[in-house]
Amino acid sequence: MEPDIVQTSKDFALLLRKYRNTLLVTYKDEKVIPPEICAIVSEDLSRLVKMIIPHYQQKLSEVIVAAEQPTPHSVSMLLTGADIIEKGTNSKTEVKVSVCSSHVNFNWNLPTKRLDETDSSYMNRVRDSIHDKTAYGGAILRVEDQLGNVMVQFHLSYAFLMEYFSRLRINAKGKHNMRSALCDVCNKFHRLEKLLHWSQVLDREKQAYKVDWDSVFTVEPKCSK
Repeated sequence: MEPDIVQTSKDFALLLRKYRNTLLVTYKDEKVIPPEICAIVSEDLSRLVKMIIPHYQQKLSEVIVAAEQPTPHSVSMLLTGADIIEKGTNSKTEVKVSVCSSHVNFNWNLPTKRLDETDSSYMNRVRDSIHDKTAYGGAILRVEDQLGNVMVQFHLSYAFLMEYFSRLRINAKGKHNMRSALCDVCNKFHRLEKLLHWSQVLDREKQAYKVDWDSVFTVEPKCSK
């Protein structure tokens, strides 16, 4: 086999993509790359990623999602605020990725309430936090398989997220999980489907009262067998 020749940065990027695609095609049915293959490439790839991407543990998925957008996006290398930012408009998008199992988790880190803080003051800080993360862009909730292939993803709009978090009861630790179970009857994530539906309704109608907020915050039952 002729060795691959790398002369430019583009050659290098294409070479990495070639070998990634080879792994995906070869092991797509097994759903997991064999340990002996991982042992060969994991150290070198890990060192390469650490050289290129600051805070790579948190930023890998954001780099991938930004590259897939139809318009140019940059990745914020900060650990707070927006994850990806559209060039030109500066619209911000929060990226959350969960590997599929019996459920998926999409955790949001929000401000914690101070002991002497009023509810009104606290909710203003929560809204500011969501604005900083999602202004005019929204959030992408992505479900992946064990190999990192996208199974399904949901885009929630900025307007919907601002209304959603304004109505949410937030725990003392400032955490919120948009957790959704995988239905074992239809293989769908009913809660995420519902959030997407009402996000689209709000985007279309432009009025928050058009959204059934009781439904938004009610856990959706699984399909009947």
